[in-house]
Order: sequence, then structure tokens, then C-alpha cells
Amino acid sequence: MASNVSEPDTPGATVRRPRIGITTYQQPARWGVWDEEAALLSSTYLDCVVAAGGTPLLLPPTGSDPTLVEDLDGLVIAGGSDVGAERYGAEPHPLTQPQSHRDDHDLALAGAALKAGLPLFAICRGLQVVNTLLGGTLIQHLPDVLDTTAYQPAPGVFGRMRVQTEPGSMAAALLGAEAEVSVYHHQAVDRVGRGLRVTARTADGVIQALELDPDQDDVAAIPDAGGPATDARHASGGHASTGPAATAAGHPAPGHASTAAGPEKPGWMLAVQWHPERTVQDLRLFAAFVAAAQAHRDRRHAGTPDPSNSAGSAATPPAPADTISTSAPPDAGGQERPRRDTMRRHQAHERS
Repeated sequence: MASNVSEPDTPGATVRRPRIGITTYQQPARWGVWDEEAALLSSTYLDCVVAAGGTPLLLPPTGSDPTLVEDLDGLVIAGGSDVGAERYGAEPHPLTQPQSHRDDHDLALAGAALKAGLPLFAICRGLQVVNTLLGGTLIQHLPDVLDTTAYQPAPGVFGRMRVQTEPGSMAAALLGAEAEVSVYHHQAVDRVGRGLRVTARTADGVIQALELDPDQDDVAAIPDAGGPATDARHASGGHASTGPAATAAGHPAPGHASTAAGPEKPGWMLAVQWHPERTVQDLRLFAAFVAAAQAHRDRRHAGTPDPSNSAGSAATPPAPADTISTSAPPDAGGQERPRRDTMRRHQAHERS
């Protein structure tokens, strides 16, 4: 089976796999005889990156340095705690549990990656980080809107949901019209951030994937991630689109627009609300991401410009390691879902 790492130019030279940075937790943990604060991450992220042909590098939320994106070939913003409500100008819900040090870290790295055109794969919390960075807002507790716990059935228990992808999107090119995924989130996108478009939803309208809008031809408006964002509804005159009917059309991002030099067009970016790292037998998304990271590295070393983010650039990912299949996992069966019109009622309420 073909490899997705470049062959060395010199016989006998070591093959350099794409270097993939992955954000981590930093919090109290127990292992062996130790019980103390640690930087940690589920090894499923590492397994998927390695199986797809990359080399994982852990990026804990301490000593953050956004310039390290210059030394990476790709960045994963991993799942984790809630994004702080103050980051998008909202009052915190009683069940919102943020970690401000991780918000600072992840927002800074995501912004730096987008400005540099570095391939960015944002997972669960990562999707919410990207949306917040670009001026979007979040529903802080889905059961308040949908009256269901299907997206987070119980502590440590993943739900299984089907998502429908948007025709012509990267998500559709990689997964087809529909896919079954593992979910574990009690928050979701409300207002979609500037320069983003929705490319997958569940049947009840919950946004499950975001990509960069192909009509967004530069990255000059990516805000700096230093301080709290302004209220997105105030920034748009109180009529922001919300929930599943939200679009990415022309909403201003919070904070100050960056004037830093960057690529002519945005790089590869896919943000998913689900957890693809929990289904290691299905590497389609990770394989496409690592392929984009390898292509980014090759272009950087060749001195050629990055192309814009598009479905076509990810439609034919290279083959991952021989030991893991890239085919879709077997169908685990459907489940009852709340109605899409419930989310639309939430949208109407938010606009009133």
C-alpha cells in the first residue's frame, strides 16, 4: 500500500513524516503511584496521526508560543473543556466549565495557524475554538434547546449520530452524503463565525462541521486572540443569525483584524463537532489532514504558494498505514432525534 510520507532524496536517508502538533489538557491526573498536575491527551489522537502517516507532537497549554506553527506541518486543536462564554460576549451558563489557560493557548495557536495557512484539523472543542475565534457564538447547553442528552448520553459515554454533509464540501468529498459519528458535547455552534460555512449537520439541525468559505480569498480579518471578544449580536446590530439556520455571510469578527503578513489564501481547514479519533478503523479525515500537512511542507520547502482550501484538495487522501482500514465503520443503527424546528424556534427567540 502506498505511503503518505515523502521518499527521501538520498538513498538510505530517513523519511521525514509530517510533524503534527496536537493541543493537550494540563490538569490534575493520576498514573502509577503519581497524583499531580500533568499534560495529557487520549492516545487515540496519537494512534490516528501515526496510522495516517504523521508524527505527533504534544502542545500543552503552558509556555504557549504561536510562532511554533512555523515548525509544524499541521495542527490539531483537540477536544476538551468548554470555551469560556466571555470569549464570545455571553454570560456563562451554570454548566459551562471553561479552562482559561487552555482557551488562551488554543485560540492563539488556531489564529496563528490560519494566518500562516497551516493545515488545521479542529475536533469537538476545536471546532468551537475556531468558531469563537472568528466571531461566532455557542449554545452553552444543548439540552436546554433540544431537550435531549443524545449528544452526551452519560459521563464518559459517546453517543452515535448520523450527520448529513453539504454537497460540494470537503466533508462530502471525504465522507459522502452521510456518515455515522461518535459525539460527546453539550455545547454547539449558535452563530457561525465570519469566513466559515456549515458543511455538516445532524437531522435536528445541530452544526457538526465547519470549513473555510471558498469565497473568502484572504486571511486578513483573522482576529488576534489576546483578549475577550465583543458580543457578536452587538457587533452585528442585534440581528445575528443563530443555531442551525446560521450562515457565514459577512458577519464581522470580534477584536482587531490582524494585518500580519500571511498566505494569499487560507490553507486546509476542517472543523468537526464529533470525535473522529474514537473510530481508529476509519482514517478518512486524518488521512486527508496528514496528506495536506505533507503537501504544505513540500510547498514550503519548494517555495511555492499555498492553494485555497477546497473540497478538491482533500478528495483523494493518500493511503495510511497498512494495518488500519480507511473504509467507513459498520452502521450502528439509528436513534431517535429531536426535531429540527426546535432549533429554529431557538433561533427565532435569540433574534427577538
